[in-house]
Amino acid sequence: MDRAELTERLRAQTTISQATFAGFDWADFDAQEARFTACHFADAQFSNTNFAGAVFTRCHLPRSRFSRCSLTEAQFTDCAFADSSSVASGATFFMSELRQACFVTCDLSFARFERADLFAITF
Repeated sequence: MDRAELTERLRAQTTISQATFAGFDWADFDAQEARFTACHFADAQFSNTNFAGAVFTRCHLPRSRFSRCSLTEAQFTDCAFADSSSVASGATFFMSELRQACFVTCDLSFARFERADLFAITF
C-alpha cells in the first residue's frame, strides 16, 4: 500500500486491516483518527506523524520509533511493541505527545519513553 492509497482509505474512514507497512514513508503523514487492525509496522520510523485519536488493535510495531509524533488520545489494544526474536528491542517514543493515550493488554517490553508528554496516559 502506498501513501496515496492509504490517504484515500483514511479519508473514507475505512479500517485498515491485515496490512504490512514495510518501508512505508511515515514522515509528516496525517493518520488522525485512523483505524488499524492486525497490521504489521516492523522497524517503522514515524517522524512528525499525526496519530491523534487513532485506534490500533492487535497490531505489531516491533522496533518502531515514534519521533515527535502526535498520539493524543490514541488507543492501543492487544498490540506488541517488542520483538519476540530479539529480547532486548522495543519501541521508542521520543519527544512525542501521548496525552491521554491508552495502552490495554499491550507488550511494551523494552519500550523507551524519552522526553515524551505522558500526561493522563493509561496502561
